[in-house]
Amino acid sequence: MPELPDLAVFSENLHARLQGKTVHSVDCRGTVRVNTSPEQLRNALCHTSIVSVRREGKEIAFVFSNQSTLLVHLMLRGKFSIASDPGAQSFRMLTLGLGTNLLWSATPKEEWP
Repeated sequence: MPELPDLAVFSENLHARLQGKTVHSVDCRGTVRVNTSPEQLRNALCHTSIVSVRREGKEIAFVFSNQSTLLVHLMLRGKFSIASDPGAQSFRMLTLGLGTNLLWSATPKEEWP
């Protein structure tokens, strides 16, 4: 699990790369745990832009132009990737299409070393 200083660096770097980007698509897969349905998440985030990315405790907060906030906890094996081909990540849980793709993924527990 990332430590708080790691999360601060992640959020600063993501903020620098993603601020002002528009979400064109939302794809939920695998074991992603959200407190809403994938359809509601898509409806809330599509066609909004990212206003800021910041650390809130042990979570990364993505704040959108419609006042929605997506909180992500990376758990033990979670990570963010920015990739042009979202299919390249086999264990992706959430993809935000921003021109390039922001992927939130985690290695399944059965594949841990």
